[in-house]
Amino acid sequence: MRAFIFILLFLCTSTLTSVGDIYIYKSYLLTEYLHLISIDKGTNEWMVTSFLLFGLLFAVVSDVKEKIKKNRKQS
Repeated sequence: MRAFIFILLFLCTSTLTSVGDIYIYKSYLLTEYLHLISIDKGTNEWMVTSFLLFGLLFAVVSDVKEKIKKNRKQS
């Protein structure tokens, strides 16, 4: 469930930011969304990707631990 919420929050915040950029730059949603998601030159791509993957991995691991704990209580 945490992994689903993590992905949902990521998509919602990036979409809302893109909608704000539409009004500011008078552009299209897809153009602004792709510009937001793309990583520009000079950005530490490994840092952006590693923090995103670390958050997703943490969410999945906590979901698995919670499910195991719940199954042990039922047994």
